[in-house]
Amino acid sequence: MSNLLYSAGMAKLVATATAWSVGTYKFALVDSSIVYTPNIDHDVLAQIFSVPTYEVDGTGYQSGFSGTGRKTIAGKSVVVDDPTNKIQFHCDSPIWSAIAAGTINAVVAYWHNTSDADSVPLAWIDTAGGAGLPFVTSGGDFTLTVDPTGLFTITIT
Repeated sequence: MSNLLYSAGMAKLVATATAWSVGTYKFALVDSSIVYTPNIDHDVLAQIFSVPTYEVDGTGYQSGFSGTGRKTIAGKSVVVDDPTNKIQFHCDSPIWSAIAAGTINAVVAYWHNTSDADSVPLAWIDTAGGAGLPFVTSGGDFTLTVDPTGLFTITIT
């Protein structure tokens, strides 16, 4: 499966209260045991984590909505690249330190609300160049390296 953007997540980006620069967005790590097939029409995070074991869990990463493993997306900015007609959504590359929690199959970026049942998935990332997914954790660090052109881009045509 390749990376994809969720329709409901894109709608959140254009709503004023949940815009990329002001809304709370997070990353969650997806376990290799997942049997989920990414679907652009899924509207809530609970559709991805319908089984709790679909999120990694272990040393350095406590799974679940209230767990300590999910990282707040920091350094968010939006860049309009007029020559290429692209809107770039930038953020810092997150690092999970000293993680030993199984095999990371993908990373989900999402709008964080009050629970997984009303948090909206934004992006499914399973081909991150710098991350080398799937990634077997063994007590070291895991970094999702965000591309210099942004976590994702939207082309205006």
